[in-house]
Amino acid sequence: MADSPHARSLKAQAATLAAGGKLEAALAGYQDALRAEPEDAEVHQRVAELLEWLERTPEAARAYDDAALA
Repeated sequence: MADSPHARSLKAQAATLAAGGKLEAALAGYQDALRAEPEDAEVHQRVAELLEWLERTPEAARAYDDAALA
């Protein structure tokens, strides 16, 4: 499925936040993007990576599983 303009906007905002070191805010942004496009494997991957960077290991492991299944 192609990204909706809304999902693209959410992903761009989240990427900007992550690049600026605002990891919690970036995570929230990517989670919003997942609600808009729940089958987006790239966003599942970004969520998993952010959770890992935030040392939320059990959640990161589940998110990597979700990314593999998306």
